Amino acid sequence: MTLKKFTFNVESNDHLARTGIISTHRGDIRTPAFMPVGTQATVKATFMDDIKETGSDVILGFYQKSQILNSKNEIKYFDNVKKIYPLIVKPSFGCSTKEIYSKFRKFDKAKFNKGNKKMFDLSFLRNMKNSLEPVTFSKYPRLKKIKLYLENSFNPIFVRMTGSGSALVAYFHTKERCEHAKKRFIQKYKNMWCIASKTI
Repeated sequence: MTLKKFTFNVESNDHLARTGIISTHRGDIRTPAFMPVGTQATVKATFMDDIKETGSDVILGFYQKSQILNSKNEIKYFDNVKKIYPLIVKPSFGCSTKEIYSKFRKFDKAKFNKGNKKMFDLSFLRNMKNSLEPVTFSKYPRLKKIKLYLENSFNPIFVRMTGSGSALVAYFHTKERCEHAKKRFIQKYKNMWCIASKTI
């Protein structure tokens, strides 16, 4: 975004607090803005009407058809995309994002810049990597052990760490297999947060 396409206007002041509008070539943004964030599947597991009642300025991902918002601000829709069932696991310990990024040198090249159906292909997704996993696993070997347990015990499509950790997501072909993995995981790791999310 270039500066000539960006403006900010203050609408109200109250001591050090203020409200305003950020205007860009893609649209206006209220500030401060309220947006529900999908951390740990909290939005995915919530109904659209409930999210609207919170007074959110932004609604993300509530549409029955598979879609992608590309870098040109265009929404692309895709038919006949195979559904998968994610099991999200949050260990009882956190990971220091600051430490992980301080030890990281090079990210893999982005592969999701252009929206196309390949992004929903399970073989393509299975071969993707989270560049931060090696650094995170060397710092937090317990997290690597949990990932290996998920991979070796339940035959998921693949398991991936989210961002810089510490949540892990295992993806399954069927809801039944996902629920079975959840039940077994909770039996082994009683103090860890775990949820079988809605179909994506």
